[in-house]
Amino acid sequence: MKNTMKIYKEKLIQEKESFGSPLISGTYEGVAKQIAKENLELPTSPQIASLIYEMAKNPKKEFSELIKTLENRWIWEYTGNLYLPKSNNEINNGIILESLPKIKKEEIKMNRKSLIKRLQEEDPLVKFVPFGFKTGNQTWQELEKNEYLVARYGEEGAEKIASLVAQLPMKSFLWSVDLYKKIEKETARISLLKFSNYSFVINCFTKKGNDIGSTFRIKPEKETEKK
Repeated sequence: MKNTMKIYKEKLIQEKESFGSPLISGTYEGVAKQIAKENLELPTSPQIASLIYEMAKNPKKEFSELIKTLENRWIWEYTGNLYLPKSNNEINNGIILESLPKIKKEEIKMNRKSLIKRLQEEDPLVKFVPFGFKTGNQTWQELEKNEYLVARYGEEGAEKIASLVAQLPMKSFLWSVDLYKKIEKETARISLLKFSNYSFVINCFTKKGNDIGSTFRIKPEKETEKK
């Protein structure tokens, strides 16, 4: 099995071996359009977790500078969250997560029927997690097993997020819909991530990506394999 960290590092666009060069900043939709113009790919949530994990454990100056750049700035994650209220539908009372959802006017567009069909077909880019997972402040042990984090980042990604929280002097906070019972209609929301020396915030309830955030450019798999 290939080293996961090596794969992600190889897929980054690098200039002068600096991990700062892959960063791009702007609004949620603006960043997505710019990356598409460059014929590059948006990062999935598991890739984001692996990249930040790699940066945090690497002592090189480039990584520390990149962490400072990202401090207190939202990191765009291109994972959509479709909140479903309690109903008589087969899939309800939870969140459908979709990697690389459609974006229009700084909002993500998610179609419940097509997503449920993809869930039934076991599409790896679509996950479902029922309400009941813990939100708010959590220990690293709780984050590691949090059902929502596992669905969003994968088991390995959730472990990496938890590992960062365990090793650094920071508080962790999963910002979601704490008031599940008040959701009365389908609601699509953006995924974001923010960290600093004192907090690690996982956000999955922001409607619009109008603010300025940052994310990573990713090389297409085929282009990486040619090297």
